Amino acid sequence: MGQWIERLQQLPYKRLLLLLVLFLMALRYFRYRKDKQASEDISDNDLKDKYGQEDGVFPWEANNDDNPKKIPPSAKRKPIIHDGPKRGKW
Repeated sequence: MGQWIERLQQLPYKRLLLLLVLFLMALRYFRYRKDKQASEDISDNDLKDKYGQEDGVFPWEANNDDNPKKIPPSAKRKPIIHDGPKRGKW
C-alpha cells in the first residue's frame, strides 16, 4: 500500500486529476449503458403485460390493416377530393 502512495506522490497532480476524470467518465458510461439496457428490457415486457396486443396493435396505435377480409361488404368508398396544392395559402 505504501508503494502505491509513493507512486501517486511522484505523479504531477494534473496527470492524477486527468486519470481520475477518465476513470470516472468510463465508470459512468458503463453504468449508463447497463441501466439503459435494463430499462429497455423492462419497458418492452411491461407494455406487453399491461396492455396486451390485439392483432399486434397497442391501444394507442392505429389499426392500418386494410385486409379485404376485415372490410365489411357494406362499406362505401370515401370520395377523394383534390382541391389542388395546399402550398402558398395564407
